[in-house]
Amino acid sequence: MRNLSVADVAAELDVCSSHVRKMLRAGTLRGTHVGRAWVVSQDALEELESRRVGVGRPLAARRAWALLEILEGGDAAWLSAVARSQVRAQIRRLRGADALGWRTALRGREDRYPVSGHRTAIERLAKDADVWPVGPTAASQAGLLMAESTPEFYISSANWERLAAALHLVTFTPQISAYVRIPRFEQSFSSRGPGRAVLAANLLDSTDWRVAKAGVDVLNHLAEMAQR
Repeated sequence: MRNLSVADVAAELDVCSSHVRKMLRAGTLRGTHVGRAWVVSQDALEELESRRVGVGRPLAARRAWALLEILEGGDAAWLSAVARSQVRAQIRRLRGADALGWRTALRGREDRYPVSGHRTAIERLAKDADVWPVGPTAASQAGLLMAESTPEFYISSANWERLAAALHLVTFTPQISAYVRIPRFEQSFSSRGPGRAVLAANLLDSTDWRVAKAGVDVLNHLAEMAQR
């Protein structure tokens, strides 16, 4: 059984470390002391998550990616059998939800940053072997809808630091050349890259209601199929 530090739990729940310590002291989260540090078992974290999750609350990163994996026919093997069952129950609750419902549930899966850089730098970013194109344009290539938009890419945290330095890319600037999505969980998708559920989930962030609706329609269809 994997043991987690306070920092690990904070990252999983998308809260600060001091909040995790408060939960431990209050008994809301089960943990043990090893020397002066708290240690939390994976079972204890999953028990907490099962109490926290509802349709109107965001899933922790591991569960959000598990939900998308299950929608695509995978088994989300990184979760326990109990946790997978809870994620399947969440899919049943989300089935038929609108863009807000799906967006809220999946919000904790990643961080999304606006990026500015020279056109050639963005082109080099798109061709890098450690980068996956996503967003409406990539979705159109997967047959979800036809749309053109600002380029979007999935990049791991470690690879983003390397590429941002090499290509002189800057985040949070008025002139947006692309969006970078950094998953909060390492096993976000297989070597084949993001599938239809992931691409559809990304469409929920669009300000164009037609694009967001296309994402909702795909997710609800996949949720329906997952229950059969």
